[in-house]
Amino acid sequence: MESLLYREAKLLDEGKYEQWLQLYSRDCIYWIPTWVSDYSTTMDPRTQVSYIYLDRKGLESYVRRLASGEAPTYEPPPKTVRLVSNVLVDGVDGETIRASANWIMLVSRTKGIQTLGGSSEYRLKPQDGELKIAYKKAIVATMEIQGGQLLLV
Repeated sequence: MESLLYREAKLLDEGKYEQWLQLYSRDCIYWIPTWVSDYSTTMDPRTQVSYIYLDRKGLESYVRRLASGEAPTYEPPPKTVRLVSNVLVDGVDGETIRASANWIMLVSRTKGIQTLGGSSEYRLKPQDGELKIAYKKAIVATMEIQGGQLLLV
């Protein structure tokens, strides 16, 4: 399980978005909520604003934009280093593993370096003989995003 989360970070750092997408299940959800106060984030992505809330089709579209050069957030492509730690299994529901991890991401752009950190909640499940990410909720601890541009975390 840990190797799946480490592989995800490595593929994102290497800009291998097509391969990264293959880590996700066909029915996945990828969510980065916004902060509504100093201590709480949005709770319902269908009725409240989120930085990102995408299903599999949305992730595929996002990756296509990255590959085409039509994603201004990634132009020019930043250099990133993601560190994943404190990986825990929080529970098991049938075949689904509930897990969590903390992360730090260094982002190097022409205007300088930004450090982002946070935590992620996962639901992992088997699909086609492999463990896949069915749900990821990434909470960015930094309330201020430089330039209003948030990368995949």
